[in-house]
Amino acid sequence: MNLDEYGFPRAADFDEKQRRGPRSGAVTGRRVVLLVLAILVALAGAALVEFGPEIERKLAQALNLRDRDPEALQQAMLTAVQEKRFGDAAQICGKLLRMQPRNLRLQLLQANLYFMAGDQKRALAACDAVHAKLPNDSNPLHLKASIQAKFKDYKGAVATADAAVKLEPDSPMALNNRAYFRALARTNLKEALADVEEALKQEPDNESYIDTRAYLLYLFGRFDESLVEYNRILENGEVRRRAQEDLGEIYFHRGLVFKHKGDERRMKEDYDRARRSGFVIDDEPPPMVAKGATKA
Repeated sequence: MNLDEYGFPRAADFDEKQRRGPRSGAVTGRRVVLLVLAILVALAGAALVEFGPEIERKLAQALNLRDRDPEALQQAMLTAVQEKRFGDAAQICGKLLRMQPRNLRLQLLQANLYFMAGDQKRALAACDAVHAKLPNDSNPLHLKASIQAKFKDYKGAVATADAAVKLEPDSPMALNNRAYFRALARTNLKEALADVEEALKQEPDNESYIDTRAYLLYLFGRFDESLVEYNRILENGEVRRRAQEDLGEIYFHRGLVFKHKGDERRMKEDYDRARRSGFVIDDEPPPMVAKGATKA
């Protein structure tokens, strides 16, 4: 089976023929990180369904479709995602799964769609079901940890990320994810810093890993060092190849650094940038070590 860069099936070969071992990639698992739209574009492999008055009819037709027409379902699923109707997309994905019940990658895609729809219970259940059938594949674990963290189950996310590291002890993505979830859980921070330092040895320019290290430095009260890292990511006010919400989180983190350096003006500027990027600020985690600490 041909998989795209995110580990999901391409339209040219949409049937799961065999189990696969762990995959690693450049996409981190800690936010809404499987890039649903890009995945579905790859799945569709054809022109997008045009927006307009026909959307409701096309979606309704797909939701009630009884024949075996996977191409039409894939197109409708893509349209539902573009319209941010993730629950409908998950339901259409379920119809595809009934046609291909052994397609575990497609089941993982449905888990991600449930995640985007805010259905934590079904998303986690789907991840667990795939992991039970592919115990040596880390992808279900990365997605499960992201879901747990999104719903603020940080301890659960750390435990799941730890299981992923056991499967791929040298994977920079797995190490970075565990480090970030430990930072969110505010636990084992020295180990977390060691994890992300190892990830950065392998991928020194990976902006997600730099963000993780910078946030840990912030928690350690090493504000000047943290700010250098964030400025490195946000050079010229932009980041490359990054989703808007992801960008918003980075601006929020830099705003926290400015806040604790006493620079309220720059803090407010970064908070505003974060909100305009779609990031919701509902908490302002304080550093765990007093300003001026020099060691982790």
